[in-house]
Amino acid sequence: MVNSDDCVRILLRSFDEDVRLKSTAPVKVQHMLKNIRYWFPGLAKVKFFPIKDLSIEKALLKIEHNHVTYNYKFGVLYCKDGQTE
Repeated sequence: MVNSDDCVRILLRSFDEDVRLKSTAPVKVQHMLKNIRYWFPGLAKVKFFPIKDLSIEKALLKIEHNHVTYNYKFGVLYCKDGQTE
């Protein structure tokens, strides 16, 4: 079983989008950053810093938790051949 403390969470926010990444297994931060720079070329020259203030980390985790959807609704639509309405 993977300890959640060993997993890495990354929240990338820009004017265009929010990207949330979470490892499901232990991963080295440097390896994760290398992948981020590969998949998001615009961040290739950005310098990342770890969060040192625990209160900021807790606030970001709270924001992240509030954006997670736990309930989903699914629907199935049926139609006959040639049906347009």
